Amino acid sequence: MLLKIVQKEINGCENENIRKLKIIRSFIKKTVMTIPYNISLFGVQEQMKEHLSVYKEGNKKFYKVPAEFTKNNEIIYLYPSEVNKLALSFLMD
Repeated sequence: MLLKIVQKEINGCENENIRKLKIIRSFIKKTVMTIPYNISLFGVQEQMKEHLSVYKEGNKKFYKVPAEFTKNNEIIYLYPSEVNKLALSFLMD
């Protein structure tokens, strides 16, 4: 159930990169299991980052999203601020 709620929130996001994400069970399971224990925004971000790879280009840092977590099965890169927005979708009311 929460999977559908999070995906709907992501689909309605104004950020194009975030809208490209396809949330699957393995991506959110740990977070969903820890929400009842009042996980923080930082905690959600850290759990999501376990599925992402860090990519650096000069001084800029990106998070590489594997193809399995995107709607078109292509790798995308998220800025840290986009990972922040994604984490917020898990903690909505």
